[in-house]
Amino acid sequence: MNYLLKCVLLMAFVIRAIPDNAQSSQPFRLPAIFSDNMVLQQGKPLPVWGEAEPGTRIEIWLNGFHRDARAGKDGRWTAYLPAMTAGGPFELKITGPQTLVFKNVMIGEVWFASGQSNMNFTIDRADHPVDDSKKVIAEANYPNIREFRVPTVTMSTPVTFLKGGTWKVCTPENVKQFSAVAYFFAKYLHLDKKVAVGIIHSSVSGTPIESWISAGYLGAHPDFKDTVSKILKTRPDWPALNAKANKIDAERATIVREAHAGQTIGVYLPEYDDSDTSWRDFTYPLRAARMSVPDYSLVWVRKVIHIEGPLPKKDLILSTGTIVQGDLTYFNGVLIGHENDEAPRNYKIPAKLIRKGKNVIAIRFSNEWNNGRIGNTGEHPALHTADNSTNISLEGNWRFNAKIEPDLPVARTVYVRAPTGLFNGMVSPVTPYAIKGFLWYQGEGNAGNAKQYKALFALLLMDWRVHWKQGDLPFLFVQLPNYNAGWAAIREAQASLLSYGKTAMAVTIDVGDPNNLHPGHKEPVGYRLYLAAKRVAYHDTTITLGPQLAGFKVEGKDVTLHFKYADKGLVTRGASDAQGFMIAGQDKKFYPAHGTLVDGTHIRLSNSQVSRPVAVRYAWSGNPQCNIYDSKGLPCAPFRTDDWQ
Repeated sequence: MNYLLKCVLLMAFVIRAIPDNAQSSQPFRLPAIFSDNMVLQQGKPLPVWGEAEPGTRIEIWLNGFHRDARAGKDGRWTAYLPAMTAGGPFELKITGPQTLVFKNVMIGEVWFASGQSNMNFTIDRADHPVDDSKKVIAEANYPNIREFRVPTVTMSTPVTFLKGGTWKVCTPENVKQFSAVAYFFAKYLHLDKKVAVGIIHSSVSGTPIESWISAGYLGAHPDFKDTVSKILKTRPDWPALNAKANKIDAERATIVREAHAGQTIGVYLPEYDDSDTSWRDFTYPLRAARMSVPDYSLVWVRKVIHIEGPLPKKDLILSTGTIVQGDLTYFNGVLIGHENDEAPRNYKIPAKLIRKGKNVIAIRFSNEWNNGRIGNTGEHPALHTADNSTNISLEGNWRFNAKIEPDLPVARTVYVRAPTGLFNGMVSPVTPYAIKGFLWYQGEGNAGNAKQYKALFALLLMDWRVHWKQGDLPFLFVQLPNYNAGWAAIREAQASLLSYGKTAMAVTIDVGDPNNLHPGHKEPVGYRLYLAAKRVAYHDTTITLGPQLAGFKVEGKDVTLHFKYADKGLVTRGASDAQGFMIAGQDKKFYPAHGTLVDGTHIRLSNSQVSRPVAVRYAWSGNPQCNIYDSKGLPCAPFRTDDWQ
């Protein structure tokens, strides 16, 4: 038995040894996962559980089947209904001291969907919804697709009884708050298999993977051993602490909404003097993380431009590039626009506001998590007419100051990110509900430590499969998409999970948004997850998930790559040559490679500066320009053949 497994088993024993808070006397009740409109998994024994007075006899009826159980000394009871075929609607009837009847129950396919913000991204997300959201919502009349949203709860010990939530039937109104990725997955599954589909949605924005792993498994990782031991000893009251943190967050939001110190002293006015030492210069793009400002702050920036010659007779457009998050934007002292989402800004400037000589742009933007910014690499801010007959660049230096507005209060700890907390509060109480498998979209919160993530990802997989006690449940996950951040290493860490059985990865390197952490292109993500499910969970061996490198051969200055799973042959999109490749020699210096399709499964690479290649990388950057697909339109996943730092 290896060391890691010994640690896992030891920590798991410790967790089981913790006494729970069940009372000797319990009301007759079932966890909230059992409600009207629920979907139960076909083809598997169906656990039904709850609480009652010790010794109480419980009887369960569903679809002509009957089982009984008796509450134990701790008041808990569990019964297993036999495996059933898809169908419904049925009534689930449970009798004890009272009779409980749940209506419109379907037998079909159930998937547990979890992760952080991109899984939590809803169809009608407030700041920006999914692509074609109005059409998606109007067509979402699928009464046999249902979602159960697990309430956000973080706990320092495992929750055994789920108190909140209810199953929602997919209607145009309800679907607005469904997880977009999970909904599109469910839609493709439902239409293909003609069965009811239930999604148990348990995700929280901004959370790292260690929040979703039990103490028994997380404690086996050396980076978290001491942390887990401390949690087990002290059992902090995270709900109470989280309530205090939420109060601080609300206070901060109020300050952001109501602060006006800059307006009071006239920072937005052309005549304002920004020459004192509290103002500094920074070159566009203006990224808070590089500007030495507080992680949470309100930042003012100013840009002076000079317009000489005849003044434009047409209205101008101020294009700032992407702003994260909220902004107040002024031109020559007049507010011309304000938004609160992460998106490019294009504000109209009436021609009457434009002056000969000096003109001033002033913007106040809100910086949260030190992620605030104006502009991204590759964007070109400008003051221009609609036809670009006038185009004044706004690149170069801007003046900035983060000391004008009040300091923003920040909770020292965000407890929904605490190690083990979300497993305890949002995973544990759902087990052992019968499911088909898992959907996972997370990794942004751990992008800074890919090596650690690789180990934690494997622990999470083992952890969840063990806790559900339903064998090697299929585990399908989304590899992070293209985005202007250093995500190459975390994508590689995610792909490492494919070495475990019944796993599959949805590659999304082509459907992200380089300037938006939360892209609206969610339908292709859900579709690719469903293709993964068809192969891994529903055993359709004709399904391939995009080209994969099978090997490579060096011949002089050339490298020839061999790909498998290319379906009917490799395809390049947008150009005839193969793009996105880099090669390196023994000096470990990478150069862009010229790529040529040799045939349906081979690509030849070369660069005159590399006399004998030894390593190849593909799509190895945050937002790579890459174009290799199979004939069905599925992209090749990023890869490298080296293990250099």
